[in-house]
Amino acid sequence: MGDELPGDLEALAAAARSSPSDAGPAIAALLAASRERVYRWALVRTGDPDDADDVAQEVSMALHRRLHQFGGRSRFSTWLYRLAANAAAELHRRSRRRSEVHGLASDETVTAAMDERIAGLPDRRIADTVHGFFAGLPDRQRELVDLVDLQGYTAAQAAEMLEIEPATARTHLFRGRRALRERLLETYPTLREDR
Repeated sequence: MGDELPGDLEALAAAARSSPSDAGPAIAALLAASRERVYRWALVRTGDPDDADDVAQEVSMALHRRLHQFGGRSRFSTWLYRLAANAAAELHRRSRRRSEVHGLASDETVTAAMDERIAGLPDRRIADTVHGFFAGLPDRQRELVDLVDLQGYTAAQAAEMLEIEPATARTHLFRGRRALRERLLETYPTLREDR
């Protein structure tokens, strides 16, 4: 999540919105604070660091152009997430069209953040296993596990960002966590707590 907490991003957005339109420092601070977060969201959606970088750049430009359109009816992070999700979806559509023309496809779906967490596990075999399990989760479950367990958003905030009902978000989050745990315990039964 970087050094900025979700609430700090909200405060930076409020400061940038209340600044005169030609005031660069407030916008610059907001862009700098949101860049890593947008990159991470994009990486979860695209699975490719280069694509995530492209999405983050696109969102930075859109944020600079469209900050005045944010009406404050939702959290700024929700609005920003939708910008990132839409940019990632558009990139995916363009990429799919190119892939169809060139006959190419990509399977990469694991985030750099998950890679870092997994690399910190003491046993490399377990790390490789968890990495594979995370990659194998359905997209929605992977997004929610990343937003809630790795980035620190609440399930309700993640639901708002993904534009789904909170109960649906909690269900996907529960299923994702359960799938990761079950797969890990199937592979490494010695990790069971009841032993």
